[in-house]
Amino acid sequence: MTQIAYTRTGQNLTLNPPNTPAFDQSTIPFYNLYFSDSWRMKPTLTLSYGLGWTLEMPPVEKDGKQVEFVDQAGQQIDTVGYLNARKAAAVQGQAYIRSRFCSGRQYRRRAEISVQAVLWLV
Repeated sequence: MTQIAYTRTGQNLTLNPPNTPAFDQSTIPFYNLYFSDSWRMKPTLTLSYGLGWTLEMPPVEKDGKQVEFVDQAGQQIDTVGYLNARKAAAVQGQAYIRSRFCSGRQYRRRAEISVQAVLWLV
């Protein structure tokens, strides 16, 4: 089996000829901040603790290009809809197969706060 990745250009997503190079410069802005400290409560007992904050933003492409996953008919694939259809088919004991596509990860802004504490006995 042979697979070929086709690229598209323009606002109408015109299909490019086979073997047209695909080049993107995508970055995922990611910020992480962590504060920590240690407290020696006794000569043989130390408490280490910290507070962390993380923010992960959606991917950004240098030239403003956006990647979209499309099926054989050129229709954009909705990842959530696809997964729901697959789940519904699985519940009925069937396989849900949509021909010739790649599923994509749906990105959302994500922030996390974490608190950590460790108690050391020496």
